[in-house]
Amino acid sequence: MKLLAIIFVTISFYSCATTNSKAKLVLKRVSFDLNCKHEYLEILDLGGNNYGAIGCGKKGAYVVSCKDWGDCTAILNSKVQ
Repeated sequence: MKLLAIIFVTISFYSCATTNSKAKLVLKRVSFDLNCKHEYLEILDLGGNNYGAIGCGKKGAYVVSCKDWGDCTAILNSKVQ
């Protein structure tokens, strides 16, 4: 039972770390696409690999695509509004 708890905590931690690194990747791309500084942006986790971005009077939808382990790219998936 203790082993199962350790495995669950490890998987949960890994999942959070992956989500956080994807959000940071999106933040970097959004800052460029919207021409907006990081501190003015809000990144919303929409589930899966989908993220919303709002800032500087603009918004966009992004998807994170990962080809190989650790090789991920944030891609604009909508028109910037």
